[in-house]
Amino acid sequence: MINKIFRLSIILFLLSVVPIINAQKSVFNNKLSLKLSTSLVNTGINEFMPNPLFMLGADYEINKFIDLGAYCGFASLMHRTEIPYNPVTGRYEWYSADSTSYIIGTSGFYSSSQAFYYGINSNIHLLPMFFSRNMRIDVYATPRIGFVSEQYYEYNAIQELVWSKPFLEYGIGLGLKYYLGRHFGIYGEYALGRYYNNNSSRLTAGIIIKL
Repeated sequence: MINKIFRLSIILFLLSVVPIINAQKSVFNNKLSLKLSTSLVNTGINEFMPNPLFMLGADYEINKFIDLGAYCGFASLMHRTEIPYNPVTGRYEWYSADSTSYIIGTSGFYSSSQAFYYGINSNIHLLPMFFSRNMRIDVYATPRIGFVSEQYYEYNAIQELVWSKPFLEYGIGLGLKYYLGRHFGIYGEYALGRYYNNNSSRLTAGIIIKL
């Protein structure tokens, strides 16, 4: 369900790009920025099997030095599920209470899961400290803090869809934006911190629309 809602939000975001780019006047005096981005995150099996994380965000300019914002995102991951080990057969085995479903494997079992990312961030613009005029390029520091909630299956008497306890993640990085026009630009960020599934860094690229 969350996956479908998030994909619909991305489609609506992209449909809004063209009229906003072509608009001569801004709605919020160019103080509100909408962002669509992607990163690669660990799936949960190991760091060499990344999946894309899709993010939607909004930043509001407090003054020429600081923006405050919020974000949400979605990624498909893999969750390690604990199922009983049978020493007689030498396999991991699970059977539902009504014996209509079962899992048998020789190693730990991973099932597909969905992770929802959400939190707050700020942008600290560096160039206005040295230049007074507006520029197409923007260099900024970007601290953020948020949570990740993962939805996955547990195998007890029945197969149950459950939510994990929210995981706190945080980091700080540097970003670079380049505005191709009055309302539209591209950007990239690289951050270090404490991220879900043992990630210690995150590289992000995306597009930005100013309103």
